[in-house]
Amino acid sequence: MVNMTDGLPWPLKAVPQTFLQIVQHLEKGQAVAAGVTQLLTEVQAHWDLVAQFHVPDGRDDRLQAQVEIFFQVLFGVFIRLRVLQVTHPVASRIAVDSYNTALGEESQRVASAARTLESARDWKVANDVARVTEKLLVADTESTANFAIDLDVCSVPPPKPNVFHGRDDTVKSLVEKAIEHSTRQASANLGILGNGGLGKISLVQVVMWDRPIVEHFGPRRFFLSRTLLVLDNLETVWLVPDDRARSQLELLLRRLAAISTLTLIITSRGVVLPRGIRWENVASATLEPFSAEAALQTFDDIAETSKSDDETERAAVMELMKDVDYMPLAVTLLAQLAQCGEKPSRPGDNVAASIAVSIQLLTAGPNSEEPLQLLSICAHLPAGLRTSVFDQLMPLFKDLDSSRRSLKALALISVGPQGELKMLSPIRHFVLSAHPMTADHNAAMRQIHFSIAASAPTKLSEEFTTKSTAVAAEYENLNVFLLHLIDTEEPSQSLVHAVRAVSEYAYLTSPSLTLLLALWSRLDALWSRLDGHARWLAECCTHIGRIYLLLCDYSSAIDALLKASAIFDRIGFRQAAAYCALLLGDCRRNQGFNEVAVQQYTAARDTFLELQDHFNASMCLMRLGGIVAAQGKYEDAKQYLTSARSAFTGESKHRVYAADCTSSLGRIYTREGNLAMAETELQIAQSEYQVLGNQWGIRKCMRLLGDLRRRQRDFSSAEELLVSAREQSTRTGMPLEQAGCINAIGLLRRDQGRTHEALEAFRAAAQIYERMGAAVWLTNCRLAIEGLENVPI
Repeated sequence: MVNMTDGLPWPLKAVPQTFLQIVQHLEKGQAVAAGVTQLLTEVQAHWDLVAQFHVPDGRDDRLQAQVEIFFQVLFGVFIRLRVLQVTHPVASRIAVDSYNTALGEESQRVASAARTLESARDWKVANDVARVTEKLLVADTESTANFAIDLDVCSVPPPKPNVFHGRDDTVKSLVEKAIEHSTRQASANLGILGNGGLGKISLVQVVMWDRPIVEHFGPRRFFLSRTLLVLDNLETVWLVPDDRARSQLELLLRRLAAISTLTLIITSRGVVLPRGIRWENVASATLEPFSAEAALQTFDDIAETSKSDDETERAAVMELMKDVDYMPLAVTLLAQLAQCGEKPSRPGDNVAASIAVSIQLLTAGPNSEEPLQLLSICAHLPAGLRTSVFDQLMPLFKDLDSSRRSLKALALISVGPQGELKMLSPIRHFVLSAHPMTADHNAAMRQIHFSIAASAPTKLSEEFTTKSTAVAAEYENLNVFLLHLIDTEEPSQSLVHAVRAVSEYAYLTSPSLTLLLALWSRLDALWSRLDGHARWLAECCTHIGRIYLLLCDYSSAIDALLKASAIFDRIGFRQAAAYCALLLGDCRRNQGFNEVAVQQYTAARDTFLELQDHFNASMCLMRLGGIVAAQGKYEDAKQYLTSARSAFTGESKHRVYAADCTSSLGRIYTREGNLAMAETELQIAQSEYQVLGNQWGIRKCMRLLGDLRRRQRDFSSAEELLVSAREQSTRTGMPLEQAGCINAIGLLRRDQGRTHEALEAFRAAAQIYERMGAAVWLTNCRLAIEGLENVPI
């Protein structure tokens, strides 16, 4: 029998022979845990591969030294495994964690040594591959089944990654297909596609070291009998505008596919497999980003974090991973930053370099400008380029469909469930910084988005839901693109109107200050020297004040409204200044300064009446009704509210304010104890809110009806209404509304005799009221707490 180490120079010969004897001795002993068995399989595979290294005359000293070091590591790993084997009967019972830790350490030592060795033999493998490729390309016949290819080196596969999550099904499918076809003496061609950073190489490494693959193909995982050949980064030849190179690649692949004992795996950027051969996994070839769970597992394993870490910090990590769309390379880089003790932030250079390679392939062709511009347009639309917008861009491109196909082929974009063209977040940010839109495309996008903004409904009506459809679908894109215009252009009247329209729409759905604050900062620096900007700035300040008021940030609301009022007074716009006074009255009322609020409402109402603005005069009357009701002057309050409601009822566009008056009347009747009348008014108001699609009004009526049911001692109905109202208000992020629901639940628990739960609810509501500066409600809450603290629980 020929010695496997014949031909190896000294001292390479002695060390592996000794090692082989020890390994054979180990195999005679009783089998240990599955983890040891698996690691020994990998060690044996490394041994078999490296034992075939042939160092020719005038051998490379560096290669010899690395081989010697590698065998020394394997020998050390064996000694450690031998100790684990001897102690296993005890360790498996009393030190399982230590046992698993030791296995993990040895596995990492093997992988680390393999990486070092890999760099030393790369030059030789490269020469072998070049020689094989040359033979295949110069052949005169398509068939290569009888090729005699003499390889001096059988490539040691790169070590598998220590951390790998989320692709178990893909690994299993690739392994099964590779072994199945090889067993039948048939070639298997498998593709792994996707953009840079999605983990194609890591997946291949895991497949090549999968135990069934190692046992089936053995050391010949390169180009001989029962061989697994991996061609990485095939896009460097396949996705280039060189027809000759592509033709040669197709010919090479056909000849490789003709070898029945060869299993071929390729990795390539993009989503298109090379033509000319049959691929076994067409449907599953393209990789997707991580799942959220796999991303978190990967982050934990690399950064050495766990579920027990601070919840706020983990939530921030999850948000950051979501922000990079769970792209494997980005997640890995974030985890490495965290492992080094740095605060994770958006990964930069490494991800950018990976994306730049794909874009370089895109720009290599003669007609690259249009695909690149479509890519830039998509980068400004985080929710995706929808079909309706895509169609409007058609006249600006010679062949927009061709550009779309080019981007899809390189996996720079993907198609969403509704046909929209989407882009992963890391790609988006890279393109935004490196490839701006042309002036013509920017102008076209501006016109399209201004048109969408103009269609946004800014008043509640029966048609609100229908009119919201288009703007709701583009809401995220609108925000991002308008922010882009605010940052890059001097504010225009069209831009101001678009921002106001989108913000007014958001005020009715999900209030946001982002656009307004960005525009305010730009206008504030320009208004003193540009005609017309003063009024724009004041209107912007007014709307900012409204949103701060809605979010219960009264000090910020007052600052914005006072600034707006001062500008309106300066330019003589009395009606707008009076509206600011009305909103200032709302702030003061919610802060508990009722006398100041009455003065603001009264002054504003006088101005509105003088200017024949009966709508806003009625708004002031409705507010005054709320204040006198809080003072217990119910008859005066009902008179104010009834009068205001009559004024609103005459105009269909004011129906929501009539419903506000109705719900306030229902609250007053509840306080008076006229529960039948209260229920009638509240149900009328709720029906109106439902017709108008006013979610805030619907939640308010749920809370008021819940309190009514409590007073009627219908505790089960009360709880159902109040708990539902609280859950919905929590999702919307309205703290005062949430506190009102919690306070109402406290009253319910008190009436049920569940004193401890009532105190918890009142204290939770009081914390919110105190944080938001809601003095009146805070006082009422504290009185309720004091009334219960001495009650036996």
